[in-house]
Amino acid sequence: MVDQILEMLDKGGAQEQPHGAHRSLIDHLRGTMKVLCHWRQPESVIAAGLLHSVYSTEAYRHTLISISDRAKVAAVAGEEGERLAYLFCTIRRNHLFKVLAQMETADWESVVIGRNRSAEYQEISRREVGALLVLHMANQAEQSEPKDCWLSQVSQWGAWAHPLVQQVPPVFHGCSEQVTADKEKFGLECYGAGVREFKNFPDSKMQNILASAKTLPWVAEPLVFLAYEALLGGRWLDAFAFATSALALFDEWGTAWDKRLAFADWKSASAYIKHWSEHGFTEPTTTTRLVRESVAAGAESWIQTFRRLAGELCQARS
Repeated sequence: MVDQILEMLDKGGAQEQPHGAHRSLIDHLRGTMKVLCHWRQPESVIAAGLLHSVYSTEAYRHTLISISDRAKVAAVAGEEGERLAYLFCTIRRNHLFKVLAQMETADWESVVIGRNRSAEYQEISRREVGALLVLHMANQAEQSEPKDCWLSQVSQWGAWAHPLVQQVPPVFHGCSEQVTADKEKFGLECYGAGVREFKNFPDSKMQNILASAKTLPWVAEPLVFLAYEALLGGRWLDAFAFATSALALFDEWGTAWDKRLAFADWKSASAYIKHWSEHGFTEPTTTTRLVRESVAAGAESWIQTFRRLAGELCQARS
């Protein structure tokens, strides 16, 4: 099914259609699908994720596929997947969120939500609302930067989705916890300050990065910095624990929080640190020498350093 949807998107020109400054629409659609796969969502939701912008939305006005071709899309993606994509494109999302915020009990079977650019309304079932919330979570996570302060919003959607879906996304401890806007802002400020201190590694005391990790335990990137600092200091157990936790969080999300580094590079850098910390348990002298040689290879920015670590891991495995 996925291959057929991708073929349809390719014929529609998704590769040529921009989405943001340096990406195509197909990049975003594939990325959203990947997040949903990491969240082990049903096939219909994954299909909808791959199609979620094709009819145009409130925010993304380009129409890749005409609504008049819904039957053709359903023949490829399945009726349920196509309907979810249609609803994602055509309802007023802020109206949906407002209605959900006003729900006083969980005892309801459907909601009525206004359509985009129309005076009409659409009835949406409880199950469809849950799936739409998961789609919004994946869509937001895939394309947002930390500066967008999106964690608090997505955690709220997860809390609403929790009782409505069979397969709850694993993020925010299974959507059981919420991030306040103030906590997210503080955690982001600490992270930014800690990253700016990168040139002082390993002499930096890491207070800012540590505060960020404690304030935002749902994201992996602060843990990568802590793991790297521990590796440089020869604290193999700490490096191993931080890197292992970071890898688990990356696998929960299926996308990076800090998108200045690619998701694959974040994961590879974390795996590199974990790899050498394991060596440090049994061969501390050799590991210390190799880590020092790696650091001496260049004093770069944190992005360049972690990309280099990712490349060194690939070379070690080849």
